[in-house]
Amino acid sequence: MQLQAGDKLIALGAMGDNVAFLLKADFLTQILGKMEEGQNELRQFLKDFTDSEIIEDTKVDFE
Repeated sequence: MQLQAGDKLIALGAMGDNVAFLLKADFLTQILGKMEEGQNELRQFLKDFTDSEIIEDTKVDFE
């Protein structure tokens, strides 16, 4: 795990499952940052896609 003195750890577990995970805090921060980047890219993709002429041309009027 390449732990060093002073590393901050986060312990995760589930009650009653006898399972625990230890994560280095900086690793979890990196993972969450990558997830946020991915979410932002997906939001931009969906915004671009829904704003495109293709979507405008395929809208259905249910009236």
